[in-house]
Amino acid sequence: QRLQVLQLNSNQIHDKGGGAIAVALKENTSLRTLGMARNRLGMNTAVALLSALREKNVTLTRLMLCENPDMPDTMVRTCLYLVQANASGRYLLRNNDENNTDSGTVNMNNDKGGLWPLVLEGLEPSMIFFFLVEKPSLVPSNAGDIR
Repeated sequence: QRLQVLQLNSNQIHDKGGGAIAVALKENTSLRTLGMARNRLGMNTAVALLSALREKNVTLTRLMLCENPDMPDTMVRTCLYLVQANASGRYLLRNNDENNTDSGTVNMNNDKGGLWPLVLEGLEPSMIFFFLVEKPSLVPSNAGDIR
């Protein structure tokens, strides 16, 4: 059994410790919830979190970072946005690249539109925008020809 929830809220974790936890997220695929609110996290943690979430981690779906006054608000919002994208199915973008040769993945891009319409169907507009920016091929090349 693997760790899925790690609550470290109110533990006086400093930036160095927060950064180490964030770096570990690059390799971790089991953690779904990470609580690091009300600590002493700062810029190093924010940079490491952004790096982990942008480059590798698509499995973290809940992140608590409130009340870390030394973390820049814009970086916190970006981290939370990426975690929201993870919760909305961002792993599908990684698991279904055109170059993917793993026969165990579901083909999201079949000739009838694939499963993407179902994935996008209940998402809020900011998440639909995120998916379309990350995978422009979701918009058919003849989208301008819709009548």
